[in-house]
Amino acid sequence: MNAKRFLPAILGLCAFASVTATIDDPGPTWDEPASLVASEAYVDWILSPSFSSEAINAAWKANHEHPPLAKIWIGAVRRVIRFIYPGFPHLIASRVATGALFGVLVGLICAAASKVGAAAGVSAGIFALTMPRLFAHAHFAALDVAMALAWFATALAFARGMADRKWAVGAGALFGAALLTKINAAFIPGPLVLWAALAHRKKAIVPIALMLGIGAAVFLAGWPWLWHDTLVRLKAYFLGTTLGRGSVAVYYLGRIYADPGHYAPWHYPLVLTLFTIPAGTLLCLVVGLRHSLKPVGGGQGPALDPRLATINFAVILLVAAFPYAPKYDGVRLFLALFPFAALLAGAGFQRLWDWWGPRRLRHAAACVFIALQTLGIFLYHPYETSYYNLLCGGLPGAQKLGLETTYWGDAYAGPVFECINNLPAGSRVAFYPVGSFVYIIYQTDGYLSGKIKYVDFKKDDFDYAVLMAREGMLLGDERAARLFREDEPMLSIKRLGTNLCIVKPAGRRAAKPLDYRGPKS
Repeated sequence: MNAKRFLPAILGLCAFASVTATIDDPGPTWDEPASLVASEAYVDWILSPSFSSEAINAAWKANHEHPPLAKIWIGAVRRVIRFIYPGFPHLIASRVATGALFGVLVGLICAAASKVGAAAGVSAGIFALTMPRLFAHAHFAALDVAMALAWFATALAFARGMADRKWAVGAGALFGAALLTKINAAFIPGPLVLWAALAHRKKAIVPIALMLGIGAAVFLAGWPWLWHDTLVRLKAYFLGTTLGRGSVAVYYLGRIYADPGHYAPWHYPLVLTLFTIPAGTLLCLVVGLRHSLKPVGGGQGPALDPRLATINFAVILLVAAFPYAPKYDGVRLFLALFPFAALLAGAGFQRLWDWWGPRRLRHAAACVFIALQTLGIFLYHPYETSYYNLLCGGLPGAQKLGLETTYWGDAYAGPVFECINNLPAGSRVAFYPVGSFVYIIYQTDGYLSGKIKYVDFKKDDFDYAVLMAREGMLLGDERAARLFREDEPMLSIKRLGTNLCIVKPAGRRAAKPLDYRGPKS
């Protein structure tokens, strides 16, 4: 029995285990409440369906701005876990669902890259597992990792569909699943059709037709919200999610972009990609891109032509760079490029492996090199959304360049709530900036003690402020910016000497500073 056949499964299980072992380390993020509320309503309807327009409207209206598939998965996994362990926290049970998808994604990347060579397969899987930003999002009950998996799996099936009609049908089903995950999936056909036309010409016509036709059918059949007033709701979905999006403030190269429709410059996704992939992985990626014009052979296992990976990587970046494409939250909105980056980095590593001279030193050098790529997770955990690589000098260098320190609320984590819950009873605490509905999780899952009063930073008087270094919003509020800069905080969460989050009294009362640098051992 060839042990190499089991490497994708082993790496996938390692990825899942790594996430679940640290699943409650980051704090609740801003989009997770919407996922939880919607997933509960969707699963309720699926378990007891009613097809009237009133019943569908009631069940599927929640968070109908985004398709339902990832949220159904989140809700189903949460139901199973809470059935087995009734007291299990809602948020943590929901996050396990994303961790499982991440495990599948890492396994698929390893399997696909293995067609380039054994070293490519192992390294690509490890690169995917140890990309700090991707690892961070694998902890959140949100749509982004699900979208990355759906895009990558569709490309994988489509590539095999050139030679096997069953895989072409599978690619259509997976494309439909991607459409049911997030609006980004609308761009999947672009790179796939381009690659198929260049590499397979007329042979690609049937697989393309199957992917598009089956994908559209699965999308319409899988979203009950669209079963009534279909055309109106389709128009509202596609236009509202793109042209009708509200503006989200972002801090980029020392400037705040917050005006409606005035997004950060086109180079935002390029710069963020360059500075958020570990430097060694980035080196292998460059080597892989350089040699990606050489196609991969066939085989019975999954294979993804590096040319197709390159085209997908480039298209995702280009779409994110469009002038009217929203640009905020670091790499979250174009997270789907990271699996392709990992695969190409694995192909590049294989080239370096083949080139390396003395065989007796090769394994030791490879182990040291790959181990160095994991440092980002160890240095930043559990706040990998703040990770920047050595090219910009890490987080301190990124701050000097005027890049955002953090963005999604995960810095409001265990140490913050431990500090707040030890405040005097009746203390009024305001978070800023903060997601609109995240307080629901703070209260229902017991993050905030009942003796603490949660108030609005902008509207209410407060005794203590919890401030996060999301500069696009923090610096846009004069009082918040002043509080963040002045005096010593009661609690300071730092990485590499840079404040991610602080707790401060509202006035100038003296407070003994606490410098919190990591989770308790």
